[in-house]
Amino acid sequence: MKIREIIEVPKIDKIVRLTDNMSDQADKKKLEDLLKGYVITESVEKNLSNFFYKITNFKDKGHGFLISGLPGCGKSHFMSVLGLLVKYNETFNIMRGKSESIDKAKPFLKKEKFLLYQLWQKRVDLRFH
Repeated sequence: MKIREIIEVPKIDKIVRLTDNMSDQADKKKLEDLLKGYVITESVEKNLSNFFYKITNFKDKGHGFLISGLPGCGKSHFMSVLGLLVKYNETFNIMRGKSESIDKAKPFLKKEKFLLYQLWQKRVDLRFH
């Protein structure tokens, strides 16, 4: 007997593709599931806090962000979450209560406009305009 015969195990994409998730043609249901299933660890919360602190307090200074780590550690997933938060304000409603940093950033990001573009596979630049 297999586990799938006893309980329902949802199909999960093993690979999160940043370019697919940031596309205007991305499947909205898939993106919502990605956000709902995203686990905010202590390390992720710290990085979210640093990111939002810099873009809310030093927006006129020009900052870049480098996301690095071993293959499979969640770089694309993290960048997809950040990109979706910046691109679609309604994303905050899906993430509400999961992260203090995300909840605090919502009012600021609602007022700001960002230009979001990908330079390399794991680097996204955010610019105010």
